Amino acid sequence: MAIGVVFIFVLLLSVGGMFVLYHAIQRETRDLPRMSREEAERKARDEAYRNDGP
Repeated sequence: MAIGVVFIFVLLLSVGGMFVLYHAIQRETRDLPRMSREEAERKARDEAYRNDGP
């Protein structure tokens, strides 16, 4: 009986943790900045130049 209760508790804890993690990721990625392909390429070139520049 006690083993069954522990098993159910661990099962509910793991499933609940999965939903909490999913919700946290969804909230964090909700309002990501959007940019066009040209802007993204320009930003990537600028950052690469700053890292490898003179």
